[in-house]
Amino acid sequence: MAFTYVISDIHGFIDEFEDALKKVDLSGDNQLILLGDYIDLGPDSYKVLYRIMNLQKEYPKNIIVLKGNHEGMFIEFVKNGRNDWLSEDKNLKTSKTFLTKEQLDEVKKMMFKRDKIGISRKVKESIKYNHPTLLKWLNQLPCYYETKDRIFVHAGVDEEAGELWKIGTSDETFLWKFPATTGKFYKDIIAGHISTATIAGNKDFHDIFFDNASHFYIDGDIEVSHRIPILKIDNVTGKYYSILENGEEKCLK
Repeated sequence: MAFTYVISDIHGFIDEFEDALKKVDLSGDNQLILLGDYIDLGPDSYKVLYRIMNLQKEYPKNIIVLKGNHEGMFIEFVKNGRNDWLSEDKNLKTSKTFLTKEQLDEVKKMMFKRDKIGISRKVKESIKYNHPTLLKWLNQLPCYYETKDRIFVHAGVDEEAGELWKIGTSDETFLWKFPATTGKFYKDIIAGHISTATIAGNKDFHDIFFDNASHFYIDGDIEVSHRIPILKIDNVTGKYYSILENGEEKCLK
């Protein structure tokens, strides 16, 4: 493959995702790797997930889809009824995108009665009934993707484990690692999860953060920036580029 493109933290913003996809070339053996957090925050979580699932079906050899912590919480809610995810879904902003109008009307009546248990049960059962294929696909998403020189992951790995990181890293670390690690590692690590503004210590920085060692962080805080950073890797030369909003490329390494 000539080029690998990497995108993370779409968070339910379908228009911004479509804008980013226009800058991705999936011809030939080029590859797109998605690092997770496709839902929550934005208005179109349902549309984003289906877009990604169908895109992977269309390009099965070109697209790698990883799990993020928001998908992890969503799956746990639907499978086991854990309400960590639902409790964070203010005004059912994400949930309602997966429900029919009739189901949503029923949930709204429960909200008026402050029936939290009923709301949780109804939302969970409705999602399971409406989207069995989507849930089956989400359940099988891996936590990381590894190549000869790179590790792609949503949040990070246990770097203290060195070359045994696959054994030493828990799913919680893959999906939730905080704070971001910087410095030298034996492979390059490409991750999202933590906004690059936080890592850079600059609230106005929403581009790709490279630590000049082994780490690239690409969560551009879409809720604030309204754009999705794209990392492009030239697999022949090993060079890394940030694709800018105007389509031009900036070399990072």
